[in-house]
Amino acid sequence: DMAIDAMAPFVTINDSGGARIEEGINSLAGYSGIFLRNTRASGVIPQIAFIAGKCIGTSSAAASMFDVVVKANGEVEETFDNYKVYKYELAGRPLVVKTGKIAGLANGAALVQYGETTVLATATASAAPREGIDFLPLSVDYDEKLYAVGKIPGGFLKREGKPSEKAVLAGRVIDRPVRPLFPKDLRNDISLLLTIMSVDPDCSPEITAMIGASIALSISDIPWNGPIGGVFVGLTEEEGLVINPTAEQRDRSCLELTVAGSHQKVVMIEAGAAEVADDKMFEAIMLAHEEIKKLCTFIDSIVAEVGKPKFEYPSAELDQNLFDAGYEFCAEDVKVALDTDDKNVRDA
Repeated sequence: DMAIDAMAPFVTINDSGGARIEEGINSLAGYSGIFLRNTRASGVIPQIAFIAGKCIGTSSAAASMFDVVVKANGEVEETFDNYKVYKYELAGRPLVVKTGKIAGLANGAALVQYGETTVLATATASAAPREGIDFLPLSVDYDEKLYAVGKIPGGFLKREGKPSEKAVLAGRVIDRPVRPLFPKDLRNDISLLLTIMSVDPDCSPEITAMIGASIALSISDIPWNGPIGGVFVGLTEEEGLVINPTAEQRDRSCLELTVAGSHQKVVMIEAGAAEVADDKMFEAIMLAHEEIKKLCTFIDSIVAEVGKPKFEYPSAELDQNLFDAGYEFCAEDVKVALDTDDKNVRDA
């Protein structure tokens, strides 16, 4: 059956036979792109795609029913039910966040585009806590890709090697503001993977990755007391303090300041400067925090729409009664041992 509504921007075909679907497609000569999907499968699984009447991809599995949706201008309609796009302007450049389309099996995932810089941020957690540890097993991987800057590995080494020093340091910069906001009694393994898909020299991939990590954790079901935001601040003679300076402005800047914070406070500062006055440094930090608070409000609006309820977990909180009993039992002896310089007296 084929239904075409001249007033609607979409064409939809429902059919149970591949031959009849092809006949229906051939009758849509005015449309340049056609996308078919199996509506009875779990989720949205593409089965056949036609561009300009030519089949460019097919699945061998027989499908009992297809939906074919084409926009009137020839563009393919998004077929992901939970796909959302959020837009924000950060330092005069567009920040676009896309959720619900990529990495659907992760606890939380977001594709973040800042200018032409694109980062895929995913947050995953184990179902159960790791046994025998007294710390949070969190890993933050900042994964640089050569194709992000238009290079393909060649020569003797055909693959990308270990993380560069810059990638390790970028992971640490993101870890520092994120880690303290997890519950102190959480022991589940947590992995933050930040994959750099493309790089715009004017839009820092490190800052984009930090924002992506915050969004992925915030919308996930992993317990976390975020969100946070992060910005880079430069200082030039011509413009003064600049939020997220371009590559050309960074070359002229006498200040390299990275600030991460929440709604309430600044949680991380990393800086290098050429003899910048204390008052100017404080002004830069406060300027960054004002921008971060706006960014956190934007992230909160995303969480309000697509955020998941946080999962319950077995608490690894210290038994306070046991701690108090141990302290009472040996505190004085420990104090005496620490305050005694003579080893013979300590061992007596």
